[in-house]
Amino acid sequence: MDGDTYKILSQDRIHFYCETCDKVVGGVVKTLADLQQRHEKLEANVRVLEMETKYEQGKMSAKQSELEGEVRRSNRN
Repeated sequence: MDGDTYKILSQDRIHFYCETCDKVVGGVVKTLADLQQRHEKLEANVRVLEMETKYEQGKMSAKQSELEGEVRRSNRN
């Protein structure tokens, strides 16, 4: 390989692989892309679950306050 070709291929953003390695790297890159998509979906699901949990905690807190009020009122009678 001549010097100009070597300079191009040795840049940080350019990678050269033989045909066999290229197939392996292609598989790894695809797997990583798939994992990234799955990770992003999981993060979105976790955000939804966190919001739902906060909503349910708010409802439970309101119900608890309501029940405490009823207990106080019944203790006065």
